[in-house]
Amino acid sequence: MPPSTSPALLYTSHAISLTFLAFGLNALLNPSSALSFYLLAPPSASTPPSDAQAVHSLLAAYGVRDIFMGLSLFSAGLFGTSKSLGLTLLAAAAVAVADGFVCQVYAGGEGVMNHWGYAPLVAMLGVAVLR
Repeated sequence: MPPSTSPALLYTSHAISLTFLAFGLNALLNPSSALSFYLLAPPSASTPPSDAQAVHSLLAAYGVRDIFMGLSLFSAGLFGTSKSLGLTLLAAAAVAVADGFVCQVYAGGEGVMNHWGYAPLVAMLGVAVLR
C-alpha cells in the first residue's frame, strides 16, 4: 500500500479497479452488452461479415484496454506510490472522458453521461491520493 494513502482512498481505488476489470471482461465475453454502454446497436444478421468482425475486434481491444486499466490501478494501489496511484486514477478519468466523446460523436450525444458521470469521481479520487 502506498505509505501516505489512507485506507479508505485505497479501498475506493480498488473498487474502481474492479469496475474496470468487470467492464473489460464484459466486453470480451458479451460484446453486445458492451456496445450498449455506448448506445450502439450490435451487428445484425444483415451486417456484412467484415463489418461484424471489425466491431468484435474493436470490442476485444476495448475489453483488453479496460482490463489493463483495472490491473494498473490495482497494482499501483498495492505496490506503487501515492503518486503512481493518483496519476493512474487521473489517466483512468481521462479515458472515461474520451469514451464520453465517442458517445457524443457516434451515438448522437446519447449515453455521454454513462461515461462522464463517473469521470469526476475518479479524477477527484486521483487528486485526493496525490495530496
